[in-house]
Amino acid sequence: MIISEIQMKAIRQLISKADKQQLSLHTQKSVRTIEAVLQSDRMNDEIEQAILLTAKQNLFALSNVIQDIEAKNTVKASLPEFRKYRSSATWNQGGEYSRYLDIYLQLTHLKLSGMEELWDVVWKDYKDLITKPYYCIYLFVRLLGVEDKEALSFFNKKLQNF
Repeated sequence: MIISEIQMKAIRQLISKADKQQLSLHTQKSVRTIEAVLQSDRMNDEIEQAILLTAKQNLFALSNVIQDIEAKNTVKASLPEFRKYRSSATWNQGGEYSRYLDIYLQLTHLKLSGMEELWDVVWKDYKDLITKPYYCIYLFVRLLGVEDKEALSFFNKKLQNF
């Protein structure tokens, strides 16, 4: 799977810290394993096969990470179709993450000054998100770049006020 520099620039802002750590880990594993194969004397076919199998597994895992990252890429030519698909998803059809992505896509263009402003937008337009605390908190983390503990505390405080 090849990702162009333009695609990486477009999705870099969407890659979470966990994604970056996972990508780095799989890349390091793959590089080390393949280097071991290249530097070996090929004395033992079983060892070589095991190393190559591990390399293939690591590269497969790496491609899965890249696919996950690409799935978060909102800068695609098919964005209208993507939005149409996401907007048809509802919470009760098991499309919780799809609904979250739909809301995320709609809010990414907003210049939000803080958690209060984002809460007002969510409360006004996306009350169904509030019934899904994990996604609501994750939205705060992704859009505002706040720590998850801070977002959780804010969310709990808001719920106590209602």
